[in-house]
Amino acid sequence: MMEKLKLYLTRKNVYFGNLVIGIVAIILGILYLSAGGNVTSLDDLGNVLSLLKFMCVLFYLDLIVSLLLTACLAFRLFYVKDHEITVKILGGLSLFSSLMGLLSFSGVHALYQLLNGNFMALFGLGGLSSLGTMLFLFVASEIAQGVTAGYLLFVRKTEELDVSAVKEDAEQLGEMAKEKASMAMDAASRKANKLSEKWKAYYATEKGKKTIRYGGITLACVVVVIVAVSVYFSLKKTPIDLTSSCELTYSGVSGEGYANVSCNVDYDQNNPNFVTFVNGVSYEVENNGSLSNGDTIVLKAIYSEETAKGSKIEVVNPQKEFTVEGLEVVYRTFADIPEDVSSQFAQAAETALRKDIEETAQSVFGPVTIVINSCDQIGVYYSYNSYYHEGTAYYVYRTNVTEDYTSRSETVTEYYYVRINNISSREEVDLGPDFLTISRISLYGDEKTDEEAIESFKTYRSDLEVVSESLSDETYVDETVQKEN
Repeated sequence: MMEKLKLYLTRKNVYFGNLVIGIVAIILGILYLSAGGNVTSLDDLGNVLSLLKFMCVLFYLDLIVSLLLTACLAFRLFYVKDHEITVKILGGLSLFSSLMGLLSFSGVHALYQLLNGNFMALFGLGGLSSLGTMLFLFVASEIAQGVTAGYLLFVRKTEELDVSAVKEDAEQLGEMAKEKASMAMDAASRKANKLSEKWKAYYATEKGKKTIRYGGITLACVVVVIVAVSVYFSLKKTPIDLTSSCELTYSGVSGEGYANVSCNVDYDQNNPNFVTFVNGVSYEVENNGSLSNGDTIVLKAIYSEETAKGSKIEVVNPQKEFTVEGLEVVYRTFADIPEDVSSQFAQAAETALRKDIEETAQSVFGPVTIVINSCDQIGVYYSYNSYYHEGTAYYVYRTNVTEDYTSRSETVTEYYYVRINNISSREEVDLGPDFLTISRISLYGDEKTDEEAIESFKTYRSDLEVVSESLSDETYVDETVQKEN
């Protein structure tokens, strides 16, 4: 089996194979340049898509031939022991082109599937820039193979043929060409021997040894660098920062606040894979809807890891911390009200109540004079309106007043509450007497107690917060004194 392969896989045939590979690579390059022309109509677009499909198929065939040719060169190098320098050079180029072709295969296959309507193949396409680099190296190395093989076949063919190669070709010519083949063999043998002697003489010199040694090392380094760079670009990922450009604005009230996300991600918008990935990113704020000033919250980017992997994207900063600020402060309880604000409420409420009672003497049917004997605060209450985010404070008082009429004098105990409205952080609370609401708590009968007054006040006010209460157990009785005429 091996002897038959040796018969057919002559050096000349291998050269022809490299020449064919080079021609196919040139055709691929021409087709690639043709596909990059202007597209001005749907017909042009259809032609380009058809051309791309054909190029993918041609790439498959070219890769198969390249792998077979690499195997043939390996056969000549390691089995036939053909150590001719030109075979080694072609073997290195063929190995490199096969490697670039194998690295490009997945991307080209994904492109072929996409052109045939399988849009899921878009995620396996990867970076077009790295794919283009590998394809360029694949085509360039194959063109180099073809140029080298053409030079050896048609320019330096007599110098490059050795005795064994001529014998192999002479056996295939048949009996009718023996004489001419023998003459060619003798001529080639003389020239090959002459060339061999020149190489041996040159290699025997110190300069020759250094030149060949350093040339081999240099060629090996170049191949290693090209392979390393190609592998690096094929595996390289593009970093995209998802949260550094994000800003949060806050709305609502502290404790029930919302964060609104605004992001301007910086990325290459000319890359369709990147556009698809970034457009698919959403953002999530923890505890959104119940934020309070001073909270440390995390903004998290929600994205497809599979899409990022397929598009060769390295996600940077998938989350970012923020401190909540600027939400409206609300007073859900009386204790939430700043002390410098609430400390004024009681004094303002009592002042407004006394003024309201004293002004009763000026009415048409009111008493001639009024004397306020006492004005005692017996309770403070608070309620919060979650819809308007405002609070209301109630100050309840027990008053003892002597009312002097023309015919009589009455000493009565009455209960009042003063309401302070619109308590919020949006604006300063107006504590002027015209802005405080004063209401009387009506109790029927001459005997009254604090407990009855508070019970009446709390009717229909089930949401009251008790701030303070100081209720007396005493029963208060009104007194009327008739005057003598």
